[in-house]
Amino acid sequence: MRSYKVQQPPSTRGQLNPIWRGIGFVLMVVLTLGSYFGVSGAIKAINAANQAKVFLPAPFGAQGIPTLNIDLGTYQFPRPVTQWPVPGYGPFTLSEPLRQVGPVSIEITSLALTVLVSLIAYGTLSLVWGIVANPTQLGPQDAPPPPRKRRTKLAR
Repeated sequence: MRSYKVQQPPSTRGQLNPIWRGIGFVLMVVLTLGSYFGVSGAIKAINAANQAKVFLPAPFGAQGIPTLNIDLGTYQFPRPVTQWPVPGYGPFTLSEPLRQVGPVSIEITSLALTVLVSLIAYGTLSLVWGIVANPTQLGPQDAPPPPRKRRTKLAR
């Protein structure tokens, strides 16, 4: 007679709920978009206030924070697009034929500051989450703490 072991299904008791992955993704997108729009708005507000009364140091002067735009160009469709395919609903008829997309330009200053602000926001969020969560129980992949050395009383 053969002997065999039946494997038990892995326990899901200590695993993270998958909804937290979705919440993490949404937070990542919201922080990045919020950083971009916040930085763009701040640059515009600072430049507008600087035009009224110059307060930025000499390298910037009255122009304010310099912005570098890179033009990516325009895309011309080979023929005018009159219907746009929408999955599940069929073609969507456009009121005007679409002949080109663009001009598309990227503002490098905003993107660079967005990366910086996003990194600071992610770091702050991680720090706050680490303080608030305060895991007191070891998970399945955590190493046990090193044993404490106990002091022995010296005999007199």
